[in-house]
Amino acid sequence: MTRTHDKDDTIVAGWGLTEDGVPSRDLLAVNQKVFNADRCKLAYADNGISIDYNSGQMCVGGNVGKDSCNGDSGGPLTWMGSFDSAISARTYLIGLVSLGPASCGVYEIPGVYSRTSYFLRSSVRLGEHDANSDPDCSPDHRQCAPPVQDIRVVKVISHEHFSGEPNMRNDIALLRLERPPRLNGAPKVC
Repeated sequence: MTRTHDKDDTIVAGWGLTEDGVPSRDLLAVNQKVFNADRCKLAYADNGISIDYNSGQMCVGGNVGKDSCNGDSGGPLTWMGSFDSAISARTYLIGLVSLGPASCGVYEIPGVYSRTSYFLRSSVRLGEHDANSDPDCSPDHRQCAPPVQDIRVVKVISHEHFSGEPNMRNDIALLRLERPPRLNGAPKVC
């Protein structure tokens, strides 16, 4: 479910500055397009600005007068779409405002956003019953479950007849794991 979002339409929100250069009292939102990473680096280099851009980031915007501003750091970048043709479009948080030029959309270069998918764990936890204890044990601590297993998900296979909201039919999927889980057998006596 990885997507570059190159050229996708997005919405960024923040308090920012109004057209008069005054801080807004209302939360503002603006439509922006995602830049290709190479084009983004070039836009910064052409303006004499050095940035340390990596795969955990994405560039968005660059429209004069319409961009995230100083003080919007951490603001949400959303995309409405679908990662799977069987699932109807939804709104996803795909990035957070990180850095950009000192002013709002003045330099015609995009803002740099932290790519949320880069920082999210894409794994499943098996064998967890009580997240407040490790390992999970009976109240008298005489029997304890084997340690939990965190295994990376490499593919999500949605049901071919999945129907999203409002019906939510066939809302089941298969997860292909990076490795098979260990079969641990009966609980251990401590």
